[in-house]
Amino acid sequence: MKFMGWLLAVYAVLKAKAPELDAIPPMTSKQLPDDFLILPPPPPPRMKEKNGAGKLPKIQLALEDTPLPPDSIMKLRSMRNQEERKKAKEDFLLFRANQLIERIESAAGDMHPEKALDLFARLTRYPPLLSAKHRAELLSEMDLLSAKVMEVKKELKRRDVEQARLAAEAEKLRLEEARREIIEHKAHEQREAKMHKVLDLEEQRQKELLEEGFAKHRELLKRLADEENKARSEESLARKLRDEYLAKQGKKSELLGEAFSIRGHVFGQQDAIIRKDIREMAKRLGQGIRTIESHESILRDDVETNLMKRKGKLDDIKAELATEEEVTSHIQDISAKIMEFDKAAAGGNTLLKRELPKLKRLQESYSKKAQGLRQAIIAKIAYLESIRGKIEEEQAQQKEWAEQKKAIITAERELARMRRMRDFMQMLSRIGIAKSRHQQEKEAFAMLARQEQMVRLQKEREHEQALRIERDAGLRQAQLAVRTEESIASQATLVAKQMKAYEKRIRALEGRRKKRHAKLLGKLESKAMLAGALVEEEIVPAISRASTPVTAIPPGFPLEQNVPIPVAWQDDGHPDDLSYISRRIDDVREALAQLDVQQAKRAYIDIMQTYNHLSDENKGKVYHTIRELYEERKQAESLPA
Repeated sequence: MKFMGWLLAVYAVLKAKAPELDAIPPMTSKQLPDDFLILPPPPPPRMKEKNGAGKLPKIQLALEDTPLPPDSIMKLRSMRNQEERKKAKEDFLLFRANQLIERIESAAGDMHPEKALDLFARLTRYPPLLSAKHRAELLSEMDLLSAKVMEVKKELKRRDVEQARLAAEAEKLRLEEARREIIEHKAHEQREAKMHKVLDLEEQRQKELLEEGFAKHRELLKRLADEENKARSEESLARKLRDEYLAKQGKKSELLGEAFSIRGHVFGQQDAIIRKDIREMAKRLGQGIRTIESHESILRDDVETNLMKRKGKLDDIKAELATEEEVTSHIQDISAKIMEFDKAAAGGNTLLKRELPKLKRLQESYSKKAQGLRQAIIAKIAYLESIRGKIEEEQAQQKEWAEQKKAIITAERELARMRRMRDFMQMLSRIGIAKSRHQQEKEAFAMLARQEQMVRLQKEREHEQALRIERDAGLRQAQLAVRTEESIASQATLVAKQMKAYEKRIRALEGRRKKRHAKLLGKLESKAMLAGALVEEEIVPAISRASTPVTAIPPGFPLEQNVPIPVAWQDDGHPDDLSYISRRIDDVREALAQLDVQQAKRAYIDIMQTYNHLSDENKGKVYHTIRELYEERKQAESLPA
């Protein structure tokens, strides 16, 4: 006790002569919050916040500011022997030098070379004040400390160079990805230009075919008008000749009536049979004409109306109109009957002379409608069936595109999740928590291979889609050529309208495809920029904030083995509680490395329960380590599941 009092007295005298010694103000206590189990640890009572909330200084030894009692000061003054006073002073200087050496080693261990150099500069004032023996020992220790500080500076410089290299590699990858996307975009534009060229040629061909159809339609109308005028003139001439003949033969009416009565008596039974046949043929012809005219609205309605009204009736209508063989056979039978009736009328049958013109007109009208209107209706039905098949094919293609889009979105989300996971693992590896560099590079190469496979599959899908569109365009061109040669003017007009609507739908699909491609390019570029920003904003600050040094891996050490991470405090004071907290901290970091957030949270709660029962001195030893552990756990919880 006497020696301690004497030492404190010497310290008081030296303090009056050494104002450069820093003094730490007394620290105040802080009450723990109610939810302390999942919040960061509260600072010990003797740690006072400075320069804003949340910025706490490191714990420093306060022995320099310990006041001396008056009796110790009196004992120090009462020392008359200069040797004793000199020895006490030298012991105290050695004590202070050892304190500075410990603080320098702590700062170097915490990777703070600036603070270590500042303390080292303060330490350089002590050797001149010591004896030769102690000076030599202190200088040798200072040389070791200087080498250690230089190693720390070199390590920090190496980390800065490594960070710059990683940033350059990330930028290079982003530029390569952007360049590849630009090349793909140019190739897609070339394919689109080629497709538009094919569509323009097809449109020009369709216009030419429509012009040919219009010319044929005008020629057909002209021919029909000429035939109708000729029939009217022949009918009027026949009526005029009949009236003249009846006027000339008026005087012979009695004789003719008698002759007719005789003839009717002879041929009455034959006339009844002929009348029945004529009525049956006229009924069949009229029914055929009405059937064709009842379906004439198909030519007037547009494609959408026909598909809505006659969705399931096209086959029935086609069956009602009969086939070409049936119509041709029917017309040939009626023509043969009319030829027989002409021969009978030439023999003097007046009944046939009255009934045959009506039957011939019906037969001529039926032939024209069967060859013109009926064929146009059948061609329109075939066109509607082809359009319906194309619409169903487009719906199936749209469904397939939706599934592909869903698969692409799922792949993008998975890729984004893997990128975030890769960035987080890189951050953990920089501070010594995650796997080795070899494993990270292996996983990164595997992920890049998967990305390239996805891009290759997307290119193959686009190529198949372009081939399908070109093949459909060729089929449409061939079908249009065949249909135009067999159609009439009404069908040509409807074909033009329908093809315009179909081309409009194709252009709309191409526009949506361009927008989707541009949106995909924007997303990829934004993701590349986000990855670069994540490297600059999260990984680099996380590496710079790491206060625990990473133990170097010796030669021959297996890369798969986890490297132990030292903490910034020692297990002294209460070894049971502090060693338990040390083990639990290792458990938390191991759980974070395995991305087991719940296990890490349970271990962290256990740490906080033990931390709450520690003394103020031991709380100061583990406070900063638990604080850093809290930040690491929060970063892991912010990652997507």
